[in-house]
This record gives sequence, C-alpha cells and structure tokens, in this order.
Amino acid sequence: MNTEWIVAKSDDSTHYFPDNQPYQFSIHLKQPLRLEGHWILSLREFYAQRLKSGNTKKRNVTDGLLYVYCSLCEPIIVNGERQPLLRRVQSTNATTWKVLLSEPFEIALRLVNDTVQQFDIYITDASGNPATFLTTVASVTLQLRRYPFII
Repeated sequence: MNTEWIVAKSDDSTHYFPDNQPYQFSIHLKQPLRLEGHWILSLREFYAQRLKSGNTKKRNVTDGLLYVYCSLCEPIIVNGERQPLLRRVQSTNATTWKVLLSEPFEIALRLVNDTVQQFDIYITDASGNPATFLTTVASVTLQLRRYPFII
C-alpha cells in the first residue's frame, strides 16, 4: 500500500496505557504497520475541547494555538530545541479545536521507524506547557504516504 490512515483517540489504548490524558497519550496498534522505504506523515484531522468557564490564562491557553507532537516524526527545531512537531492548530472557537485538513501543505515529516506498533501524541500550548486544560477525549487522524508519491 502507498497510503495508510490511523484514527486514534486519547482513550483508545487505556488497557495498555491507563495514564493516558487528552493532552498526552500513547497508542498501541493491534497489528504493526510495516512501512518499507520513505514515508511522510501528516495530520489530517484533530479534535479537542477545553473547559468552558473560568480564567483561560490560568489553564495555559495561549491565543487558541496548540502544538501537536507525535513520536513518529523526525524532530525539527521548535522554540529553540529539536522536537517531533506534527502540526500547529488554531482553535475554531473559544473552547474547541476542530480541524479538518483536506489539503495539508504544512508540516509533513519522514517517519523515524520502519515498523510502527506504538506511538505517542502530546499537545502543548504555544509556550510549550502541557495542554492540561483539554477536558474531553482528543482525537487525531494521521495519514502516512509513501514517498515519492505514487497515484
């Protein structure tokens, strides 16, 4: 196959990772993905929500911008240090991040490993603080494409 899709929620693998949180979670795939050659990873959908009331500064909300990291990504320099950034996402309203990317042109990175069975997602605010203000199950849809792209 030249394209693989992974839809993952922060509560999908709580049997393996009981400490998963909406802002930091690990995913265990039932079957490993074998990815021979070069592959590109991109975020296609993202959903998360925060508390609706109270002081948003106290909860580390920085202008509605979140940074979504994935352990499958090759690190790039973010805020002066190498980190596996997958994508920055802007909130769609005061309490929700609901992003559907039909044509992502942003950050597409090579995978670090050839076989994938487990990976981590973590989410921070623009200052690099964990997004502990996220209160509902977070979800991501990842697209993996073999490079060079074959149609």
